[in-house]
Amino acid sequence: MYRSLVCKIKSPIAVYHFLFLRKSRIARLSYSLIVLNLIFSLAVTAETVIEQSPLDFGSIALKDNNGAYQYRLRYTGQVINDPEIFIVSPGTPGDYFLSGFPASTLLTISITSPTGLVESPASPVPSNEAFTISNFDYIPSVTTDVNGELTVLVGATITTSGSGSYDDSLYVTTMNINISY
Repeated sequence: MYRSLVCKIKSPIAVYHFLFLRKSRIARLSYSLIVLNLIFSLAVTAETVIEQSPLDFGSIALKDNNGAYQYRLRYTGQVINDPEIFIVSPGTPGDYFLSGFPASTLLTISITSPTGLVESPASPVPSNEAFTISNFDYIPSVTTDVNGELTVLVGATITTSGSGSYDDSLYVTTMNINISY
């Protein structure tokens, strides 16, 4: 039997406080908290996806925006970043608990983001700069346990625009989790 479940994340999945360093300015340390709401595209299902912890890139500071710099947070928690990006407070991979699936069943997972990271609408002065989010990092084929459950860890890569400047603010995006079995 082939069945597909699509979860759409409606609230932010990737939020971090961005600190732009200038020689005359001292960066402030700030922490972010994000919340997800999962909405299933299927009207009635027995499957459940519970967010244990959101994908959170933590707080970073950017030396300059003269190039497309990357910050990669792996699903294992490993961080790989360009030297122009300073990690003020570390991020954490997203942790999603799946249940209600058939026991010992192979699930195929794909994750996409329809938009880049943009400044939160709650920001007092909107920025014109955005970040791209790409290369979601997770295990795409996993088998449920005897209870029909499993945990999926998710990381991703963010990339700066390479021009302009960013506000000291929160940046957010959404993601879609697609599960087929």
